Amino acid sequence: MKKILWSKGLEEKTNYQMAHTGYGTTMYELMREINNCKDILWVRNNGCDLDGIALLINKIDKKIKIVVADGDTSLGQYKIKTIRKLIDSDNVIKMYFQNYEDFDPLLLHHKITYWPIGLDLHTKETAIGRNPTDKYEYLLKMRNIPKTINKALIDFKNTPRSDNRVKILNQSKDNENIVILNNRLKIFDLYKLYSQYRFIVCGEGGGLDSHRNYEAWLAGCCVLTHNSSLNQMYEEFATIFIDDFSKITQEDLDKYWTATTQKRTTENVVPKFKYSYWYKK
Repeated sequence: MKKILWSKGLEEKTNYQMAHTGYGTTMYELMREINNCKDILWVRNNGCDLDGIALLINKIDKKIKIVVADGDTSLGQYKIKTIRKLIDSDNVIKMYFQNYEDFDPLLLHHKITYWPIGLDLHTKETAIGRNPTDKYEYLLKMRNIPKTINKALIDFKNTPRSDNRVKILNQSKDNENIVILNNRLKIFDLYKLYSQYRFIVCGEGGGLDSHRNYEAWLAGCCVLTHNSSLNQMYEEFATIFIDDFSKITQEDLDKYWTATTQKRTTENVVPKFKYSYWYKK
């Protein structure tokens, strides 16, 4: 469990890292995390905790990397003065942000880069088994099942949490090469479909990144999604960026499947489900 990429914390998880996403953190708790971290400081992506770290930055007496994850906040929603103060600190080597954005020149700074949301191994409603690792192992087994349905699957009709998802749904509704689930399935039933379909359509959810991407990649599928500031990160996996979902043909799907052959291999995917792959970049 320690090494599997998910949105809660890093390898050695603290009570702070495992707390609810909306948990109200005190400055004392943030200082404790700073004191106890070795060379990587994990900060909850709630729009507030990073402000606290910026206020405490002068108390940091070691070189660290900062990982900001677990929450829907986008990088562009943080205060400029917070980002600037952290960038200017000689003790901050690198900052990794879930829901990375690059629309402002400051956000293109060489100290700032992306961080994947990874799997959701903590939500009870979508849990598999008693241990968090059970979901990872289950999805991993899906990779070995031949994907026989050469169509794209959409399973977010009942959770259209962003304009991008609504746009995708509108573009896809009359395309016979895209199957839209009308009802929300239980997690076992959904993953069974992931073992059959070659393509899973993913779109921005509450935040720019989505757990759905990582479930699909781990299950051996190819993700079809829209362009975003996360393109470079997504290109590490089997991903095709679509401008208009209404125009996808069977011939296109054949080309997509062939083009992503190497990206779908276990050798390419599994190492990227470890935290260390990303914070060593």
